[in-house]
Amino acid sequence: MTVFNWAQWVTQEYDTHTIQTGSKVRIIEAPRPELKRLQRLLLDTLLYKLEPTEYAHGFLPGRSTVTNAQPHVGCDWVVTADIKDFFPSITTAQVLDALKPLGLSAQRLAIIIELVTRDGRLPQGTPTSPHIANLVVRQMDIQLGAQKGWTYTRYADDLAFSGGDDPHHLMQEVLLVVRSCGFQLAQHKTRIMPRSQRQIVTGIVVNEKLALPKDTRRRLRAMLHKLKKESVGEQRGQVINGHVAHAQSVEAGNDQHDLS
Repeated sequence: MTVFNWAQWVTQEYDTHTIQTGSKVRIIEAPRPELKRLQRLLLDTLLYKLEPTEYAHGFLPGRSTVTNAQPHVGCDWVVTADIKDFFPSITTAQVLDALKPLGLSAQRLAIIIELVTRDGRLPQGTPTSPHIANLVVRQMDIQLGAQKGWTYTRYADDLAFSGGDDPHHLMQEVLLVVRSCGFQLAQHKTRIMPRSQRQIVTGIVVNEKLALPKDTRRRLRAMLHKLKKESVGEQRGQVINGHVAHAQSVEAGNDQHDLS
């Protein structure tokens, strides 16, 4: 009788490709339909029972790049940093620790771990990985959120801080916390921005109010102008509508910020 090997099956049920966003090159490991269906079922029926911290704004209903930027409006200093290789650097052991509060038997937990990890780490491109990543960094979020004099938010691997104290001392503490939690900061990605220069958090200017950068607004105007002049395909139209919706959400974010 042949014993089914979960680990071997899962490893084979991925299609891998790379995408480049700016200077970032990401390896996407997309699960095939049957595995993706199982991962989605796990997410909806089980994993969502565990909640990330209030500091997390990525991959969560009602939270976005806009809600991630809102707390940093109008501050003397804004500091942003990136975690290096965020998803791939999360190990099976870290995932196991994050899922233990589910209270499952060791056997059931082992099967779940096999279904949501690959080659001893968290793959990027599955429906489960974003939520699991948010759970893995709970302690890191709590420690970074406790930095006195600073407001902290996180969108996926993007860390953001704002306040009025010495940002260089802050970054020393952030580096220690991130390393103690098993991660590294991406070199040359840290930005320390005083009020006198443009302060950007997850692509949104936060100096005085939430606003799109000027170059982003120019590109959007050019897209809309082209849309009026000539017809575009359905896919291109959806892209433009997505940019418009994002711009509208930024404006709406200012109204919500004023009410808070």
